Amino acid sequence: MKIPCRKCLLEGVSEEQVQEKIAEYLSAMPEAERTPEADYSNRLAKCADCPSLSNGLCVQCGCFVLYRAGKLSSHCPLGEDRW
Repeated sequence: MKIPCRKCLLEGVSEEQVQEKIAEYLSAMPEAERTPEADYSNRLAKCADCPSLSNGLCVQCGCFVLYRAGKLSSHCPLGEDRW
């Protein structure tokens, strides 16, 4: 099954607006469900080095990595050993 490009679904929405909306979602998430800041930064660093990262999206699952990394129960689609 081909995953639709979420960036394409947001045509006409600026990158800044997307990042603001993700920040809103994360801040509205109960703290118990949020990834601690140090772990969040570590997750994003691993994503930044991953060849599956494309314009802020994971090409493996189609998610916005800023959001996925911020949710404590989420894992990298390439395996939980990554994060």
